[in-house]
Amino acid sequence: MWRWTPWVLLLGLALAQSGGGSPVLTAVLVLEEDVLEDGVLRTYVGSQTFHVASEAELRALVKKLAREPRPPRFVLQGERWRGVEKKGLTFNEAEALAVYRQARDAGRKSFVLPVRYTYPTPSLKELYVLGVREHLATGETSFRGSSRERTHNLLLASSKLDARRRLWVRSRLE
Repeated sequence: MWRWTPWVLLLGLALAQSGGGSPVLTAVLVLEEDVLEDGVLRTYVGSQTFHVASEAELRALVKKLAREPRPPRFVLQGERWRGVEKKGLTFNEAEALAVYRQARDAGRKSFVLPVRYTYPTPSLKELYVLGVREHLATGETSFRGSSRERTHNLLLASSKLDARRRLWVRSRLE
């Protein structure tokens, strides 16, 4: 009897490690990002992967990945200026769970997260249509000593880009 004990223990450990629970699946998030480079609007597509072992982990993941859109801005990368924006990401939890369950039940190892993009206002595409092609200059001012005409021109120009910035500029003037 004692002769079989080590083998029974090893078999029990092997069965326990093979997992009686849900398999770990890989959730694939496909990301599209618009970029303005050298006067040309380009869309880059990439992906990120996340390991998901349960529905609770999937719920936490989609809450963590959801984000608000960020307006376009120009950043210096290397020796080039690039116009970049971050699209907002929204997830329908019920859709994500349904896709996860389908993949798990079909024995697949991965699934694509269903995501909806929300665009910032204005978006990089809207700026491109308006003729914005490159970064010209960067500046900052407190508007102290500025004439009313200059202040009016700055407010008018900023209103064409984004109403929120106009309010920020106006509040700085007062």
